[in-house]
Formats: sequence, C-alpha cells, structure tokens
Amino acid sequence: PWRATHQLIHLMQEIRPDIVHLHHPFLLGVAGLYAARAHTIPVVFTYHTCYEKYAHYVPLFGSMAAPLIAYRVKRFCKQVDGIVAPSRGIENELRSGGLSVPISVIPSGLREQFMKYERDFNATQN
Repeated sequence: PWRATHQLIHLMQEIRPDIVHLHHPFLLGVAGLYAARAHTIPVVFTYHTCYEKYAHYVPLFGSMAAPLIAYRVKRFCKQVDGIVAPSRGIENELRSGGLSVPISVIPSGLREQFMKYERDFNATQN
C-alpha cells in the first residue's frame, strides 16, 4: 500500500537501519523493499512459505493462481540481496527457477521427530 511505503521511507530515514529483513513477498514486503531501495539499504528475505502451494485459497484466477503467485514470488526474490531458507529443499527449489541471489539455509529449529508425527485418530476417539 502507498501509505505504508511512504511511512516506511520516512521511518528508515529516521532510524537508518543497516539492513532490512522482510518476511512476505506481497503488500508490506513490497513496501519494505521499495523503502529500503529508496535509501540503498540491503534487503534480506526469509522464504518460509511456498505460497503457490496455497493458491487453492485464492478464489480468483482458478488454475492460473499458482503460476501467477510463483512468478510474483520469484520476481520478488530476484530483487533482494539475500535469502534465508529453512531447508536445502527450499534452496534447491529456488535455484531450480534460475535464482542467483545468495541463499543461506537456517533450519527452523524444529526437530525431525516433530515433522514426522503420525497418530491414529480413530484409536483415540470414544
């Protein structure tokens, strides 16, 4: 949004950060990127969600939503100075699209045992 971008430009001029860390490639993330660029401040983006995998929640565009979202996210990623990815798999996915921005893998901190949780819900219900 224009107002957020305008306010961020003034805020960054006031506090003069060394770096801007963004978590979203839409709306406020775009505003943060634009504001940082207005002051030549480096931008790091944490890519923690495969947004195109949630395209079925977007009621517009039908089957075009996922490719449009993927395109927009990749375009955003190409504009930042560095990316933090939670896994090598995400890094590989970004690289497979031709992305050459530096990527650092920093795991989320969840132990593998929490990611492989299986439970028989029928056995526990009365």
